[in-house]
Parts: sequence; structure tokens; C-alpha cells
Amino acid sequence: MLLGVLAQESNLSQASYHAMPGQTGNPLVGNFYGTNVYPGTPGYDPDKVWSVNWTKADCGYGIGQQTDGMSVPGRRQDGKPDAMPAAQQRAVALDYAYNIAIAAKTLSDKWNELHAPGQTIKLNNDDPKAVENWFAAVWNYNLGFNTGDLLGRWGLGWLNNPANPKYPADRNAFLDNNHYADAAKPQNWPYPEKVMGWAAYPIDTGRAYSDAGEQNNSNTHGYSAAWWGDIASRISAIKPPLSTFCNSSNNCTPGTPTVCTNEECYKQFWFHTDATWKDCAAACGHEALTCKTLRAELGRGNSGKPNCGTTGLPAGALVVDDVDAAVSTFRGDCSKPWTNSGSLSLDFAPTPGTPVTYLDPQQTARPVGAGPGPPARQRSRDAPGPVPRRPRRRHGPQGPLHQPELPIQSLGVTRHVPLQGHPEGEPGQPDRGRHR
Repeated sequence: MLLGVLAQESNLSQASYHAMPGQTGNPLVGNFYGTNVYPGTPGYDPDKVWSVNWTKADCGYGIGQQTDGMSVPGRRQDGKPDAMPAAQQRAVALDYAYNIAIAAKTLSDKWNELHAPGQTIKLNNDDPKAVENWFAAVWNYNLGFNTGDLLGRWGLGWLNNPANPKYPADRNAFLDNNHYADAAKPQNWPYPEKVMGWAAYPIDTGRAYSDAGEQNNSNTHGYSAAWWGDIASRISAIKPPLSTFCNSSNNCTPGTPTVCTNEECYKQFWFHTDATWKDCAAACGHEALTCKTLRAELGRGNSGKPNCGTTGLPAGALVVDDVDAAVSTFRGDCSKPWTNSGSLSLDFAPTPGTPVTYLDPQQTARPVGAGPGPPARQRSRDAPGPVPRRPRRRHGPQGPLHQPELPIQSLGVTRHVPLQGHPEGEPGQPDRGRHR
């Protein structure tokens, strides 16, 4: 179940999708600035796409999109625990192994929360070894558990209820029998059904590596799938009938569920009783356990190796960078065979008439370990917005070419563009970079 959660949360990515395997990059964060940038989704406003709304920020970090405890002190979200210590938050954001460990703890906490006195929700035979019995805990992992309100209502929220009419009632199970096209329309399934699907049919990462970190042509599945005793139990029967969580216990009518448009409507359908749809002693899924020799961290191989030299530059060219010379390259196979010969800084346009800076380009000037030594800066293409958002660059050489007593000289400026951001770059090719 944990692997299914990780696949659904992040496609098994700890770092930003803009970083290639083997490169450093920002941690993957759900919605750091609290702005909706997805056209066609509820709340999208093209006039606000570049603004910041901290009240809507999603503090989900890394491969498990850990949210609990990841807000800054004093900005705790409703229903969430207090902020973790800063060092622990840093580990969640930067260490994939620690992030997975926290995700495992959070998922187990969600199970235990639904087994506490006075708020117990048990599924099928309640055996934690069965995949389907984690449906409610996974539901809880995504949106949290609603404790009792003034009217005594409590339970799992309506948004991820399989009976919610926002999901097609005639849908098959997610990824039903290896139907990976479902992943292109995730909005058609509630969160726990998607996790069940990923548990049954592992995500295909499209890449495979040896223990040394060298890319090869071996199995590209992200993990081993759970197993069932028969195919029918694995596909259609993994999905609970719509009446499982929509019945008289939560005032819900399976055939004609209510279309909710506000929080008060959602509350009347919170689910808070036990439920059964399978005989887990015979028909539920099982974890695939294998015995492996303890392995050290995978090697880096040549994955994502940037252009670490000055090949392609004119003779006598000076390199000007914005990163201090004392900053490590983070790669043992990529030293800096050049000396920084100047200074480079970036600043960003504020919103006209206010001291507030718009989201872009700060958000989109992401550091990625694809530069010639230090990180490169990667940013998205401009989208319509209320203000110009291109960063202003200030740079200049130092040393013999920067002396007031010498005549004014003309200098040619060449920029380094990593292959993954180069218009002529081929997808999937190693990031060697070009100077232009």
C-alpha cells in the first residue's frame, strides 16, 4: 500500500520533475505558493495565476508528499499536527529515504486513527495484511479524518467517497487489468481507488538502472506488485461497490447521490461505520515480499552528468557565474576546471504599485544540477499574466578586462544551456550541455 501511495503522490519522485535522474534539484512540493495554475480546474483564475496565496499553500514534500508537520511554525493547517523541528523538515524535503520512512509512519498513523476508541472504521475482516483493508486508511492519508463537529458528525470526507457523483459511476477499477491509459484521466477515480490500482499494477518509470546507477534495458517497473489468488479479485473486485460507503449510515442514496458544492453539504455524507465488500480470507490482495541482500546506495553512473568542462568555448573565454567558488558541485565526477571571473546576479520585477513580488520568475527559476559545475537555473515558459516576469540579469567581468583606465571594450557574451533545456536537445539524451 505504501508503494501505491508513493506512486500516486509523486510518480516515485523525490526531486522536482525538472531534474533528470542523477541530478540535484529542488524537492517536489505540491503547491508551495498556493496558486492554481491548472486551467479548467475549480478555482483557476488567469488573472491570479502568478500571485501568491499562502492560505492555500500545500506543504506536501517529496516522494510521499508529506504534509503533516511540514508547515512553518505558526501556520499550522486546520486538522494538521504541529510543525516538525526544522532539521526533521529538512530531512523530509532532501532525503528520499527519510521521506519514505515518514510516509510509512504517516500511513500507519492513519490506520491507527481509524481504530481509536469512539472513531473506529473497520473494513472487511480488518486484517492489515490484506490490501483492500487499507482503503479507509489511504482515504485518510489524502484528506485527513474529520473529527466531530457541533452536530456530532465525524468520519471520512465526501470528496474521496467512491459514490461521489463527481466520479463516473460506470468506471472500471483504476488501471483495470494493466489499462495504464487510466493514469491520463486521474480525475475519474477517488484517491483510494487510484492507490489500489497502483498496488496491483506498478508504475512504469520508463527507466532501469544497474546497482552502479548505469541505465540499462532491465525491468522498468518501479516496484513489485501485490498479488491475488485469482485475476477477478485483482481487477474489478478490488473496487468497492458504490453502496459500500453510501447507505443509510451516512444518509446517502447510492443510485442518486447528492452533488455537493459547499462544505456543509459534504459534512452530511461523512462516512463513519464499518463496511464489507470482500471476503479477505480468500479474495484480498497480499504484499509481495522478497528476500534481498542488503545493498548500499545505488551508484550515480553517468545519469544526468552535465558538461563539466569548457569544451566549445572560444580560446581565452572567461566564465562568470552566480555561485560562490566555495560551493561544492555535489558530484565527485564533475569538478570545476575554471575560475569564476566576474559576478552575476538576478532580480525580479515586483507587482506595480506594491512591494509584493509575483510568483514568476522566482518559482520558475529552479536550480537543477545540470550546470557546468554549479546548478543551472531552469524556468517555465511565460504564461499570460498581469506584469512582465522576465528576470533582469546584472553581470560583469573582473580582473584585467575590468579596469577604468583601459579603453572601453566590447565583450561577446555566451550562455550555457543544458541539453535538457536546449531547443535542439533530444528527450532522454544525457545532459551534456551546450555553450551558445
